[in-house]
This record gives sequence, structure tokens and C-alpha cells, in this order.
Amino acid sequence: MGYELEMRVGRLNKIKMEKGNLFFEDCVIDLCSCGESSVSKLAENFMIRSGDGVLSWYEGNRKRTTDSYGHKPTPIKIKQVIDALRKDVKVLDHGDNDRPYRRFEWALSLLESIEKRDNGREKEFCVIFLGH
Repeated sequence: MGYELEMRVGRLNKIKMEKGNLFFEDCVIDLCSCGESSVSKLAENFMIRSGDGVLSWYEGNRKRTTDSYGHKPTPIKIKQVIDALRKDVKVLDHGDNDRPYRRFEWALSLLESIEKRDNGREKEFCVIFLGH
């Protein structure tokens, strides 16, 4: 993806709405410009370019269904994002004292802590990616 990317973690509403689900955000990490990474490719695969979106969320009092580029995110299971982040943390070196990109490390730690704390009940949580 050639733009700035946010990772938002939250839950979907339990009641099915007329036009998809409502996403309730619990936390967000700005991944900035990820370049050619596993996370970037995963995010791109879960964006709908046209047609009806399946998700809405609130930013302040404003209900949103698209990111800043008009793309419609689709929820991704936490486990899939953890797998992508692990690949990126393992192989990417951004020249910062031979360490992987710090925001990937933060995102990975966050998702692993959610997975661990909820003893496998992380299925209630999901991730969406938004371009900004």
C-alpha cells in the first residue's frame, strides 16, 4: 500500500445491522507508511474498492464506512494479523540499530497481549486497517 496505514482493534456489534456490522474501536496504532510488508499486503487484501461495505464505525460523532481513500475495510481475525506481523518483525530491518520497525513490534505486542489475556477468546476481537 502506498499510503499511511492505521491498525484499529475492536469488536463487532452482536446485532446484525441492515447494512453490515458496527465496529467498536478499543485501540489504534498508526503504522505510518509500511511499504512492501506482509501487514501491508494483508490490509490491501481486506479492502473493498467498490460496491457495498460491510462495516461502519464512528469517528467522533461521524459515522464512517470508508477510509480517507474511499476504501471499505473488512474485519480480519487477530491471528492472521499476528502471523503477518511476526513475519515482518522477523525479516524487516529498517536500520534502527538492527531492529525491526518499532511500530510493527508495538502492534505485535498489543495483539499478542489481547490474545493471551482472553485465553483464546480473541475471536470477539478483530482488526481493521484504514488508510489516512
